[in-house]
Amino acid sequence: MSIAGRSRLHCVFTTVFWGDWHRDMFLDVNLPTLLAADNLPALTGDVSCEYLIYTTSKDAARMVRNGAYQRLRSLMPVEIKLFKPSKTKHPVNLHMDIWRIATERAQSRGAFILLMPPDVCWANGSFTQLRNALVAGKRAIFMTYPRVVSETIVPAMQERFPRKADEAMIIPAPEMMALAITHIHPLMAAYQRSASHFPIHPEMVLWPVADDGFLLRLLARELFCFEPGGYPLNAQALLARMPPLDEVCVFGDAREFLGISLTPLWKDMEWYLAPNRLDPLFIGRWWVIYDSPANDHISALNLRFGCGNGDDQAWWRAEQSADVLMTHLRSAREFCRILETLVRMNHTRAAAFLASALRVQGLARRWPHREPFVVLAPTDEAFERAGFERLPGDGISAAQIRKMIEAHVAKIPTPGVIAEDQTVTTLTGRKLRLSKTAAAERCRDNVVLPVQAIEPI
Repeated sequence: MSIAGRSRLHCVFTTVFWGDWHRDMFLDVNLPTLLAADNLPALTGDVSCEYLIYTTSKDAARMVRNGAYQRLRSLMPVEIKLFKPSKTKHPVNLHMDIWRIATERAQSRGAFILLMPPDVCWANGSFTQLRNALVAGKRAIFMTYPRVVSETIVPAMQERFPRKADEAMIIPAPEMMALAITHIHPLMAAYQRSASHFPIHPEMVLWPVADDGFLLRLLARELFCFEPGGYPLNAQALLARMPPLDEVCVFGDAREFLGISLTPLWKDMEWYLAPNRLDPLFIGRWWVIYDSPANDHISALNLRFGCGNGDDQAWWRAEQSADVLMTHLRSAREFCRILETLVRMNHTRAAAFLASALRVQGLARRWPHREPFVVLAPTDEAFERAGFERLPGDGISAAQIRKMIEAHVAKIPTPGVIAEDQTVTTLTGRKLRLSKTAAAERCRDNVVLPVQAIEPI
C-alpha cells in the first residue's frame, strides 16, 4: 500500500556506527538531542516509527546500558543488527549494503526511510517540522548539515545544555546556530564564495551575513527522508526523476529545522588545503557528474542558517549575489554537457574551440541566454573546408567569440525536441530550416546537431 493510502504514516530510522568516537557521539549527543520533547516524542505522536541500529557486538554491549538508548526504546521499537568488525575495512560498501537492506525493508512496509548519521546534533523542534511536512503530504524531503568542530562544540553544548532526567538534551535552534557559528568547521568556512581555499568537492556555496549567520545554496543533495520505490535514485544516490513539486520539501530556515554535523578538526582537510578560488568551469564539470533533475530546484532556494538577528537588507544582498553566481554556474554546467557531447560525436575542432572559449575567455560568465538550444555544431570537415584554424586566446576578442558561437546556436521552443523541416532562429537572428536531424544528440534540455558549414564571424 502506498503511503498516501495509509491511515497512519510510518518511518524507519536507520543508523550505522562502530568505534568509540561514533558510538559516543551517538549516545552522548545525537540521541539526547533527538529525545528533546519537540523532536522524536512529538514525531511519534502522529507517526509510527521504528529504529534500526547497525553496529558491532562490542559497541552494542556498551549501547544497551546507556540511558538515552533505553529512553529511545520506550518511544518506538528498536532493533540492533550486528555486523563483524572485519566489515569495517570497506566502510563505503558496508554503508551501501546496509542502506539498501534498510530501504528495502521500509519499502516493504510502505514506510519512509531516514538514513541518520550518528554524529549529528539536533535542535529542539526539528522533528516537529518533519512531522508537519509528512502530514502535509511531502514525500521527498531535503536538508543539509553545517559542519562544526566536534572537539570544541560538544563540551560547550554539554556544559550549557546538560541532559534532563529523561535523558533529553534540549537545545533551541537559535542557541544551537549561535554555537555552530562560533565553532564552525574550517571545511564549512571554505565554502564561502570569496574563499581562497574553496573545496575540491563543491557541493555548496555560502555567503556570510553579518551579525547573524550565512546564506547557503546547495548544488546537489541526497534525500533526507523519502518514500522508497516512489523516487528512484541514480548511482550517486541522488533523485533520478523529479517528483511533483507539491511533494518536495527543502528545509531552508535554521530557526525551524536544524541539525549540525559534529566533525573532527582534521576531517577532510585535503578538500581545502590547496589554494583554490571558486571556478565556475570546475564546478560545472563536477555538477554534471553529480547530476539530478532535482539540482536546479534545490540550487535555486535560499537556505538561511542564522539566529534571527540579521538585517533583511544583508540577507537580500547575499541572495542577489547567490542568484548571479548560480546563473554563471548553470551556464558553465550546460556548456560542459555540450562539450562532452561534441567529444562523444568526434567533433574535435568544435570541442577545442568551445573549451578554449570557456577557459580563456570565460564564456559562461558572459552568456546571457537561458532558453533550451539546438547547437549547430560544425564537423571537423567543415572547419577544414573553411580553413578556420584559430582558437580563443590567439587574438580573437571575447565579443567575436560570442558572436561566432551565437551564430551556431538557435532557440528551440520545446526542451530537447527538434524535428525535420523545423524552422529555428539563431541567436544572431538568422532563420534556418533543419534537415537530416537523425544524427542529433540530446544533452539534457539542449540538442547538438552536426552541420557541414561554418557561419562567418
